Amino acid sequence: MPSCLFCLLRFYLRVDNTLLRVIDTRIYHEFGASHFVREYTEREERMDKVSVPPAVWKDPNEIVSHLPLKKEVVERLEFDSKTAATATS
Repeated sequence: MPSCLFCLLRFYLRVDNTLLRVIDTRIYHEFGASHFVREYTEREERMDKVSVPPAVWKDPNEIVSHLPLKKEVVERLEFDSKTAATATS
């Protein structure tokens, strides 16, 4: 993407007959802006409460929409644009 940076970091945990957990961290930065945005989410459910076919459990991109949100944190990291310009030169 020529105008921004987007990074998704995903941790997926499946403990058979016990638990499904997905932890996501998204980082977004628009070039020229003096901040980053970081979104952190935790989703988790016991397997006996997940009402989707077991084939869906194997795909973190599919199962994430079926797990309840347990925690969400959105942060905005400000930085000095002069410092950023010096660091890239």
